[in-house]
Amino acid sequence: MKFLLADMSFSPVWSLVKTYVESHADLHRNFVKSLVDLSKNVQKYTDEAIKIHKTVKERQSKTYDAVNLIQTTTTCLQKAKENYFLRCMELEKLKHENGTSKEVARSEMRVKKAREEYQQYVEKYASVRIEFMTRMSEAAKNFQEVEAVYLSQMKNYISEYAASFLGNQERITLVIGH
Repeated sequence: MKFLLADMSFSPVWSLVKTYVESHADLHRNFVKSLVDLSKNVQKYTDEAIKIHKTVKERQSKTYDAVNLIQTTTTCLQKAKENYFLRCMELEKLKHENGTSKEVARSEMRVKKAREEYQQYVEKYASVRIEFMTRMSEAAKNFQEVEAVYLSQMKNYISEYAASFLGNQERITLVIGH
């Protein structure tokens, strides 16, 4: 109070407030600049990650083929199974109804043909399934590697943000302390 009464001027106080506000503004400006730079880096990395993901996806075209093939084979296998059981039921029906030997022989041929077709699809499904599992495992591994790298980089960016934030808070505390 003596200081103010003796000098009768607020200029030293305003000078002190001005210095404090300017220091505070500089700290916030630098913090915002670091956040903008970090944001640009994150956006740039995200764009690159999208390109990498597309590249990996394109390299996995054989996986898509394997998925389509197993779906088609599964459908055909199911139809062959249904056809086989239908033919077996027809044969049993003919035997119980005392069908002619010619009809029974014809039905037995149909059963044999349906069984062979069903067996072929079972064998094909087994080999297609192995290929499918191999391709899916490979694709999952590749996508997992890409995702692990991406998450690791995002963790680094978050750590960078936290360090910047804490550093800014420490500098603000120092300015307030003076």
